[in-house]
Amino acid sequence: MWIYLYRGVLERCVECSDKGIYLAAELGVPVVLYPSAKALALIKLGRYDAAWASLQEEIVDNEHRMGNAMQHFGTGVYFLEIMAYEKASEAFEYVIEQARLLKRPWLRSWAYNKSAETLIRTGQLDQLKLDKIVQELPLGIPACIDFRYGPQLGIRTENEIYTGAGPLKFACNTITPLEDIFIFCDANRYPHLPIILFGVIKQV
Repeated sequence: MWIYLYRGVLERCVECSDKGIYLAAELGVPVVLYPSAKALALIKLGRYDAAWASLQEEIVDNEHRMGNAMQHFGTGVYFLEIMAYEKASEAFEYVIEQARLLKRPWLRSWAYNKSAETLIRTGQLDQLKLDKIVQELPLGIPACIDFRYGPQLGIRTENEIYTGAGPLKFACNTITPLEDIFIFCDANRYPHLPIILFGVIKQV
């Protein structure tokens, strides 16, 4: 289901999540993470009522802290999409801390990404906050900061990304405005990842 969500095959993600929920119920095991994955796909589909209902089905007790963290992440994305930015920010801050405690660097990276997007949309992402986010990103985990709302807020990626800090063979002039930036680190730990500090995904 996660690969379908990542690739944007959203209806298939919902279908797989529903099958996982059904199978877990048949086996009598807790239905963890499936409702949150389904909710994230439904949010992207614009089906907000169904997404919210799915988030309420997640198991969030003390024995399933990952389910609790993923529910809060989905809740943050939900609030971000309906422009309830303060609630979204609170949810992502909670996820960042829970992901740290659970030792889930990929989830912490997701939450930092969405936290940055929240700051961009509200015009609150300044250089100091961006630097702090980049410094806190887990090593070796790809992270994306979405700058698509930047131009109208006076935020330009050419002012935020310092290519001179990377390996010499990747040094270049200031990059042009981008829609997405991916940051990769720690090639020894993740040798299959490109040894780069940023990658252009889409030109504005």
